[in-house]
This record gives sequence, structure tokens and C-alpha cells, in this order.
Amino acid sequence: MHLDEVSAFDLFFQDVNGAYLYRDTLYSLYAYAYNGLGEYKKASEYFVKYFEYDAEYYSAANYSESVSDLFDYETRALKEELRLKSELKKNEEKTVALQKRGLITAGLLVIVLIISIIILLRMNTIRERIKKKLYIETITDHMTHIYNRNHIIDLLEQNISNRMCVILADIDNFKDINDTHGHLMGDEVLIRVAQTIQQSIRPQDHMGRYGGEEFLILLNDVDLEAGAVIAERILRTVEGLVWEDGIKTTLSIGLLQGYDTQSDALLHEVDTLMYEAKRSGKNKVVY
Repeated sequence: MHLDEVSAFDLFFQDVNGAYLYRDTLYSLYAYAYNGLGEYKKASEYFVKYFEYDAEYYSAANYSESVSDLFDYETRALKEELRLKSELKKNEEKTVALQKRGLITAGLLVIVLIISIIILLRMNTIRERIKKKLYIETITDHMTHIYNRNHIIDLLEQNISNRMCVILADIDNFKDINDTHGHLMGDEVLIRVAQTIQQSIRPQDHMGRYGGEEFLILLNDVDLEAGAVIAERILRTVEGLVWEDGIKTTLSIGLLQGYDTQSDALLHEVDTLMYEAKRSGKNKVVY
């Protein structure tokens, strides 16, 4: 609530002769009015004006009383100001506390989010490793650790062309090795021969276990002549392996130039060539 001070002055100053009286009265009325409204600062200001304006006409008793009233107004105004400042400070403190709490909450949320992202990334990495491991297991022969039959045939079907050679190699007299030296030695022969062949081919070539003691090898981007050189190298490297107990390892190898046909047809032809190598004395390449 506010007092219309301008209108009040206009009303009181219409009588020029009584201006002094009216001004005196108006200051006093405003002082008491603002005091009644609880606006002690305003009340104090108007009482000072009132007191200064008419101080020369006051008696000592009136002067003392006026000073007492002025002190009372000033005291109330000061208390009110202190109360407002106290409330303002409390509100500021609450605001700061809320802001800090908000910052802390936001910080915790950020930390939780970062941890969650790290966990998800870690889980995704583990999941990818598991998927890769499972995939490798599905395409790998568990004894020799080369490709299994299904995967090497898949690779053949995907890469059939006249710029590849197909090799089918069979370990000679493998049944005799098992019967004479036992299946554990037979397994060792399989593993070592597979490793030797793998080391004798190029990085871009593929090899898999086709049967019990048979290995299918795919030579990429070679003609028949270059394929024959690689096949002979495989043959001589396996023949040169040294074994205990008088074991000797040789291979019968069929070699075929690829062409545009079905994989079954290629496999049948190279299998026929491999058996021709066995029938004609073993430890040789037929193409």
C-alpha cells in the first residue's frame, strides 16, 4: 500500500495563508500513516521533516517527546531493515545450498553416467571377444588348429576361379602309424604335419582338415605351374620331418587348376588325382 503524496500536498497547499500549518500537519500525518503501515523508514523520514520544520516553535517538553518519537521510529526502521537483511541472507544461503546440492547431484549423475558408459563399453568388448572366440571355434579343427572341413569347403566355394589351385594331401600309411605306435602318436603326427604344411604355404593361401588324415589346401592367384612348385615344397618338407621310433612321414598329393564349376566337381577331381598318387607309389604330386 502506498500513499498518494502529490495529491495530498496539492490539497493542503490550496490555502496559501495556512500553508505553514498545512505542511506541518501533512508531515505529521505522513509520519503516523507510514508508521501504521509498518514502513518505519518512511515514517522516520517524514518525522524528521516535521521535526526540523517546526523545531523553533516547540517547547522543551514537546522537543523531548518528539525526540523520543523520532528515536522510536528510527529504532523500528533499523529493526525492520535488519529483519529484511536477515531474511535476505537466509534466502541467499538457501539458494546457495540448493545450487550446491544441484551441482553435487549433477556431478553424481555425470559420474554414474560415465561409469555406466565404461561398463557398457567393457561388456560390449567382452561380448565381441566371446563372439569372436565362438566363431573361431566353429571354423577350427580342435586337434590340428587349422580350418575344419566345413569352413575350408566354404572358402573353396567363395573363391573358385581359374586363378587358384586346389591341393588334396593325404598322409601315407597313417593307419600303420596308429596300429604300430598308438593313437597318441598318430595324433602327434597329424598335428605336426598340419603345422608343417601351414608353414609351407603363403599368408594368402588357406588350409583345412578335409578328412581323418587328409588336408585341403587352396592356393590363391597362382597358375598350375606355380601351384606345382608349392606342392613339391610341401611334399619335401613333410618328408624331411624327423621322428623317433623310425617313423617316416610322406604325402600323396593331388593338384588341380581351378575353373568355373561347382565345388563338388573340383573336390571329386582332386580326390581322384590324390588317389592316383597313392596308386603310383605314394610320396608324390599328381596333376
